[in-house]
Formats: sequence, structure tokens, C-alpha cells
Amino acid sequence: MIRCKKMAGSSYHCLYLSPHLDDVVLSCGGLIRKQTLAGERVLVVTLFAGIPSYEHLSPFARFLHLTWGNPPDLVGLRRLEDQAAIRSLEGDFLHLEFLDAIYRQDEGFLYESERALFGPLHPKDEPLKRELLPLLERVAERSGTPPIYAPLAVGHHVDHRIARRAADSLRRRGYPVTNYEDFPYVEREEALLLALGAREEWSPTLEGIADTIEEKVEAIALYASQIFYLFRRKETMERRVRAYASGLAPERGACERYWKPAQAMI
Repeated sequence: MIRCKKMAGSSYHCLYLSPHLDDVVLSCGGLIRKQTLAGERVLVVTLFAGIPSYEHLSPFARFLHLTWGNPPDLVGLRRLEDQAAIRSLEGDFLHLEFLDAIYRQDEGFLYESERALFGPLHPKDEPLKRELLPLLERVAERSGTPPIYAPLAVGHHVDHRIARRAADSLRRRGYPVTNYEDFPYVEREEALLLALGAREEWSPTLEGIADTIEEKVEAIALYASQIFYLFRRKETMERRVRAYASGLAPERGACERYWKPAQAMI
């Protein structure tokens, strides 16, 4: 794993789990900055940040690389973008070496299309949660067992679902886990409802980020390789981030919304 120097022997007030090198800042950047301004120490752990063999990419991965600018070391560039974004919010980062779904392979590539990324979990990926869980427990213990923020897996991306499964297991083991809304997938209300499901009751919490929304937008803009793929234009990203945050509770200004199972609130 790759880690910032502050990780060694450090305790944190909050621990965020990010499937990819942008998800947490996209979803939680306002709250992170609010926490660091209050003097809290925040660690963002990116799960699928491993560097693949660039000589052996699927046609789908090669296409995505083209949309991301096709630098020679794309994941290395994305790591640098992530470091800059998290540091701009005064947080710390930790990059794990698990590969993004678009790079994972066994006898063949596990996910060779965008449709596959949002479809059933490949059977070869089932052991991933078991591999992640003890590692995340060690990170949590070394960090002082702080509250953990994990994706709700809105949008149904396979890596987000794997991260949520691992976080659900941490919750069952007694760790304090809160789920965040995966942006921009959460812009589609039906995607949020699907992630919440019908079998479990959830309690939402709104975090006001009116004082930090601009810093969140500026941090997201540091993921320059991803702006076209996600939003087409930087101005569109800024508009959509502000519109979603202000639409959650117009009377309160910009907010981010977080979720816990109702039974965890008792």
C-alpha cells in the first residue's frame, strides 16, 4: 500500500472509504473540509488504487484511458490528483493496491464493458470482500477506531458494492459506520432508492456545507483527468455539484446527506 507519512502511528477523528480515486471528494468534500476546519484529522482510504499492467489492458479499459487523456501512467496521475484534492481539504490519504474493476482479470477480463461494471458481481470478485475486511480493520485500529464513512453504492458500480459490503461487515463487527451518497450517481433518485432497498429502514442526516461548498468544488476540479468523462465540462461539474447540494434542503443552503440503518440509530 501507499500512504502519506502522517498515517504511521496516527489517530484520526474520521475515516472515509473511497472505492476510486475521486469518489469521497465528489461525495463528501464539503463535510471533510468542515471537519478539518474544526480541527479534526481525516483519513481518506482509496481501495482500488493499484497500478495495472498498461501493456495488457482490455479494449474497454483502453477506450476509458483515451477519454481520460491517455497519459502513460494514468493511475499514477490519478493518485497525484487525489493527493492534491485531499490535501486541499487538509485531509490525509492512503492508497491501497487493489486494482480497479476495469483492470481485474483471471483467465480473461472480468468487466469488459460499462454495462458489465454496473451488472452482477463477477464470481472471481467474491473473495475481494474477505481480503479487504482484515486490512480495513487494521487501518481502523491503527487510526484509533474513528467513525467510518463508506459508500451507499448508489449507481450499482461493482467496486462501490464491494466497498459497501466490506463496510457492512465492519458495522456488524461493531465499528461505527455511516453511508454517504455516491455523487454523481445520486442525482438519479431511483438509483438512491435502489441502493437503500426495501428491506431495511434508513435514517438520513443532513450536514450543512454552505461554508465549504466552494472548497469542495475546487477540490473536485483537481481531478482533471475525470472531468470530461463525468461532466464533459468543468462548468457543468460546478453547476451540478451546487445544484444537488442546494436542492437537498433549500431552506438550509448547501448540504450533503448521510445515511445509517435505523436500527443503528437506537
